[in-house]
Amino acid sequence: MNGVKVMCKNELIFEENFDQITGDEFADEDNYRYLNSSIWKREIKIPLDPDYEFCVYHKLEKSLKVKDGILEIIPSLLDESYGENITYFGRLQLAECSGLLSDECYRKATAYNIIPPVISARLMTKQSFTFRYGKIEIRAKLPEGDWLYPEMWLQPKYSTYGVGYSSGRVILGMARGNENLIDSRPNTKRDFSSRQLEFGLRTGPIGNVTEEKVIKEKQIGIWTEDFNVFTTIWNKNGFVFKVNDEVVGRVRQSQSNEQVNNMAPYDLEV
Repeated sequence: MNGVKVMCKNELIFEENFDQITGDEFADEDNYRYLNSSIWKREIKIPLDPDYEFCVYHKLEKSLKVKDGILEIIPSLLDESYGENITYFGRLQLAECSGLLSDECYRKATAYNIIPPVISARLMTKQSFTFRYGKIEIRAKLPEGDWLYPEMWLQPKYSTYGVGYSSGRVILGMARGNENLIDSRPNTKRDFSSRQLEFGLRTGPIGNVTEEKVIKEKQIGIWTEDFNVFTTIWNKNGFVFKVNDEVVGRVRQSQSNEQVNNMAPYDLEV
């Protein structure tokens, strides 16, 4: 953890229940928000490659709410905070930007290169907590709504194998917000709706990204209608993905006598 070599087999090394602080004078207010800033850091940037999300990750207070042990991420339209039509004709400079590139901190809308129209929040623990191998459990309710693309993931602390997906990303659970979204082209019909829950790995440089996925289809209902428990078990032999304690699939499972390291880049601290 954080550069310290500690053996923690079968021990709980991190837990977050988003509890309110005992005795906090603001705890009973309707607009009460609390996030442990010694653990969680907010990314503040306009995302670029490899994902080019259609939103701005911002420090806007109203985009996060913690109450009754639940963390809520609440998106809003950029125009509501910065004025009508800023998306198409304005410019945005992010204060306290966490991006490394100038284009992640500033954008002027020009032609088709608009400012992303949605403000949202992204949280990370990279500066406070890291580990290699273990069991991750997340209880979460994925959001409902067209074109929402929520993901929970791990990425390495250091880009040892390269930037973007070159050093790997582990998807801990993802279901699109669309209740109905079908690719109906001939010979390619596929369901992309919230009936499909995905786990897996994304690996490789831009333009040559490979995905190793496992999918659980919900026969009745959708994955966004209730809370679920998403579990990932990660060790030197591969990954096991579960939802509500049911195994969805396994990825990169190797035999113990194999000499080849088929886990790279998934042999790094995250």
